[in-house]
Amino acid sequence: MGADMTEDLRQQIPSSLSDIIRRRRDEFEVGLASAEELAAVDGSIDADAAVAATLDDWRAVVLRDLTEDRYLLLVYGENSETGKLRRTSGVRILDLDRMLVRTQDAVYALGKPANGNPPFEMIFDICAEFHRRGLGERYGVPQVWE
Repeated sequence: MGADMTEDLRQQIPSSLSDIIRRRRDEFEVGLASAEELAAVDGSIDADAAVAATLDDWRAVVLRDLTEDRYLLLVYGENSETGKLRRTSGVRILDLDRMLVRTQDAVYALGKPANGNPPFEMIFDICAEFHRRGLGERYGVPQVWE
């Protein structure tokens, strides 16, 4: 019985960004930002802009609404001062020459980009965000507790 329960729990936990959406996958998807999506926010940010935090091991993640051909681009990374995962608000400008990102709320410096699979904390945060926005059940996103 214990092994069955462990396996059941493993199946409920998304192991990748593409595994977060489990229902109506023709309507919505989550993934790393494409080159085209990054190019759409490419721009210049003043090098003297006040920086809210530096994000290391960062990833540009996109939440895609396929029914309306729109998306929300976010950056996830580890706050270099606290070591905690940080999610930006929607990205307005990405300046890879200066390694800066401007969101609707702040400017962040980008440290080293991430490699490999995203950490579970990031996947859980995305799941929780879908539920906070009232979209988790509709898209079959697993319920997680923060």
